[in-house]
Amino acid sequence: MKTNRLLFGALSACFAFGLLAAQSVRADDSPVTLVRKDTVGETRALTMKLTSSLMGAEVKVEQKLKETTKEIKKTGEVVVEQKDEGSKVSINGMDMDQPPGPSATTTRTKLGKMVDWKVDKEDEQFLSLKLQRLLEALNETLFPEKAVKAGDSWETEIANPVIEDKKVKVKSTYVGTDKVDGVDLWKIKQTAEPVVNGDGDKVTHEQTVWIDPANGRLVKAEQEVKDIPTQLGKLSWKVKIEAKAVKAEKAEKEAK
Repeated sequence: MKTNRLLFGALSACFAFGLLAAQSVRADDSPVTLVRKDTVGETRALTMKLTSSLMGAEVKVEQKLKETTKEIKKTGEVVVEQKDEGSKVSINGMDMDQPPGPSATTTRTKLGKMVDWKVDKEDEQFLSLKLQRLLEALNETLFPEKAVKAGDSWETEIANPVIEDKKVKVKSTYVGTDKVDGVDLWKIKQTAEPVVNGDGDKVTHEQTVWIDPANGRLVKAEQEVKDIPTQLGKLSWKVKIEAKAVKAEKAEKEAK
């Protein structure tokens, strides 16, 4: 899941990643190789819906993003550009439109580990840049090196930009094949508890993603992040994400 500058601009630097739940999951004893098939020029439209409580106020954010695969390197690393197309913010029922925020470019390995992350304009009004980088690293689905069966788990170690001498262990589990809207999708759960300050405080990051086996791309996700240290104190949020290829989206509009 790209992932994405996920709602940073909408909450003065906030972001997000996750989505709607599945139906019944079917266990499958056959090993599955979880891979992502990237294509240069591929563009996806993402809709992210965040809910939170900020200083006693109910906050809802709906953000539109456009994500484009810009380059596939000889090493297999993939460079993706993510453009914010604006958002709608509701605070205790009062709605307001937010203009597009900065674009971001992320480079990841073919298994999803973040190698580099750059934003057009750095903004630390709400979250520190190092924390934004950490959360962005956790938003992508981390695939295993070997084939897995339903119920299998694997651990991935990633860098912690907030506490440089502390690595982050991410545990992922392949739940099985889940039929959603008539299509069989891979369902994967992912959890992490990175240390985010010198006192040993941790952020809890949990997400469930549904992946299209045809190309390894995110279809939808559901995410919950707790105890995020912000300029306004600790904050928790839930995010739902829907992703769709732009060409498919245009075809649906023409059909209607």
